[in-house]
Amino acid sequence: MTGLDNFDVRYWASQYDYEDLPDGRPARDRGHFTLLELYRIARWKSPRRAELLNPTSCEPALSPFAEKLTQFVLELGTHLDESAYEVALLDALPGVGIPTASAILTVADPEQYGIIDVRTWKGLHLLDPQGPFSMRVPVFTPVHYRSYLRMLRQLSQRHACHCRTVDCALYAWNRRRSSLTGG
Repeated sequence: MTGLDNFDVRYWASQYDYEDLPDGRPARDRGHFTLLELYRIARWKSPRRAELLNPTSCEPALSPFAEKLTQFVLELGTHLDESAYEVALLDALPGVGIPTASAILTVADPEQYGIIDVRTWKGLHLLDPQGPFSMRVPVFTPVHYRSYLRMLRQLSQRHACHCRTVDCALYAWNRRRSSLTGG
């Protein structure tokens, strides 16, 4: 039995107190993200890097490239085996790393995706020290995201909630734990 068995996802998700992500329905309905939508997501996740996607200052060719790329990624679907490819493809956009790529996927489908983050990764380790999530947080790769997403989907299925709900819960739990322990 691990801490994951007793983890109260709904309670901790209710403690998540950050502005949530933009609504992804317009992008899903149209089949791709616009550059402005990507910029807003990137600015939410990583403000410093997001400027590389700023529609007012980036190369004009980036906008159609971003639309075609996100159309292709959205067409891949939500198969776990493809999640590493999806974040790798989105990582090709300027200013988008694996965490921001995971935020883009989460905006597109919060039921099936969650955002990888240092706090959520550490939270999984602390709740299950014998599991695959090391305390030493790596520079995230697509393979890390696939492992992370596999665990989020297991937890979301166990708790009958969206993957985004699980990642919010992990973030809030680890943030609170860190504030109490100083680390």
